Amino acid sequence: MKLFFIILYIVVINLISFFVMWIDKSRARHKGWRIPEVVLLLIDLLGGSIGGIIAMDFLPHKSKHLLFSIGLPLMVIVEYGAFAVWFYLHRFEFLL
Repeated sequence: MKLFFIILYIVVINLISFFVMWIDKSRARHKGWRIPEVVLLLIDLLGGSIGGIIAMDFLPHKSKHLLFSIGLPLMVIVEYGAFAVWFYLHRFEFLL
């Protein structure tokens, strides 16, 4: 049951990251109020980095900013690497 909620969180935070980047891209096209980069990065730091990378490629948005083009892949490696280690160390707890 714990694993279900972890996977649900990862899916939801990545969807949020993707749609927030989409909204920001739309506002950039229409010269509207933009979402601060720190908010985009915070969402990605909370686990939405894969959604951010997909948004950068799909839209394209923030793809020329080094903070995003290098930072997001590094976040994926660190976040999901840490998750893999944590999951490995607690793997028997999920069987209960």
